[in-house]
Amino acid sequence: MYPEHEKLKSVKNESEIIGQFLEWQKTKDRDLCTFDSKFDNYDPTFHGSIEKILGEYFEIDLNKLEKEKQQMIEELRCVNGANPKK
Repeated sequence: MYPEHEKLKSVKNESEIIGQFLEWQKTKDRDLCTFDSKFDNYDPTFHGSIEKILGEYFEIDLNKLEKEKQQMIEELRCVNGANPKK
């Protein structure tokens, strides 16, 4: 029913460990990058949040995940007797 959430749940432990490592790297002012021999420098290979890196790594579509969250909220509102958004 919520495929992106199921993916997220199945990789939770591994994702947390990788996320903690990436956070630690940021505290050391380290970036993921590649060496560009043409210009003899390093180019950042990632521009974004750790959540985005993890989503890409685990093949979790963050846009779909957000839509599923909104669907869950609407379903809970209906169950609790609140009027759903129209």
